[in-house]
Amino acid sequence: MEPIKTPIKTWIDLISLNMTRDGVTESLKGLYKSYRPYSAGMIVTADCRCSCSHCIYPDHYEKYHNELSVEQWEEILKRVYEELEIRTFVHNGRSLNAKALEVINYVKKSLPGSRVGVIDNGLEITTFIDDLKSIEIDWIDISLDGMEGDHDLQRRQNGSFNRVVENVQVLNDAEAAPKVNILTCLTNLNKKSVVPMLQFLNEKGLKNLFISPVSVLRGHRPDEGLMVRGEDFNILIHDISEALNTLNDAWIEISIFDAEYMHFIQRDNHNIWDEFKSDYDHLFWKKSVKNNEFAINYYPLSLDGLRELIINCNGDVIPPKVMAKGNIPQDEIAGSLLSESPLDIVGKLYDSKCFNYYMDAFFMEKNLLKGG
Repeated sequence: MEPIKTPIKTWIDLISLNMTRDGVTESLKGLYKSYRPYSAGMIVTADCRCSCSHCIYPDHYEKYHNELSVEQWEEILKRVYEELEIRTFVHNGRSLNAKALEVINYVKKSLPGSRVGVIDNGLEITTFIDDLKSIEIDWIDISLDGMEGDHDLQRRQNGSFNRVVENVQVLNDAEAAPKVNILTCLTNLNKKSVVPMLQFLNEKGLKNLFISPVSVLRGHRPDEGLMVRGEDFNILIHDISEALNTLNDAWIEISIFDAEYMHFIQRDNHNIWDEFKSDYDHLFWKKSVKNNEFAINYYPLSLDGLRELIINCNGDVIPPKVMAKGNIPQDEIAGSLLSESPLDIVGKLYDSKCFNYYMDAFFMEKNLLKGG
């Protein structure tokens, strides 16, 4: 009996084979019929006190979307847990507040076996250290975007670098979570200070450092000028590889979600491109130097609906990046968890208008990567 193909191996076939658009569409729909998302991203609040230049959310996102109550979140997440058997939940990076803590606490205490992570800007999270420890949060991701000048420019807030660094150290020393990770959004503003930042943080005892190139929804947010060029992206990869000799027990990971950045590697960095391997829903490459590891993971946007169930603050299930529009069009909403079950929304996704989002993403990927 032939082994069942994983989503990424089917995706590779669809990228490389000459098929009609109808044939590709039916094959991609087949994947969405066969697999369900294994994680849930929770946009608990529409509000955020920051106005970072690289953020996918527009200012005043809250004016377009009502917020669920804690009780509504609890009911929705219980059904997500039971119907889709999702066990990984992520607070998706808006400002952490009392409501979010209640929702997270519900998941950890009432949905057995669940893992919950928090993405936060790091400016006020130390206020909640006791809550996070009591909840027994599984990991915390803190955003830090380059060294002081570049970070503060990208965050549009003077003094934020020093404040975040101080708060990260407080979280680490207090053992607020088993893992306190650093997330960096790579842009044209901070591209030259990412490696110095990695070295600076590693000297302070931080081990897990994640980098993601800025993701843009063209015509909306963020500014396309923030995207790094291919030459600069490959220079960064080279510089990280060289810097591994200067680090201690570090995990450095570049997480790629947009095909443009993989195209840069395919076009200009053949040694790495040829060494990529597949793992369920993504491609990966890894290099080890001393006790340090450097990984590059590519998660095709067209398969994102097989990975995560993104739950907007009003209960809508949405694809990635569409929040950049603020007022999200109805045909880019997969369904509302206030009125539909998670299983029904996921089960009909391949046959909904929203599926065009994933198809468009695939044909962009095919156009950029078909040579590989």
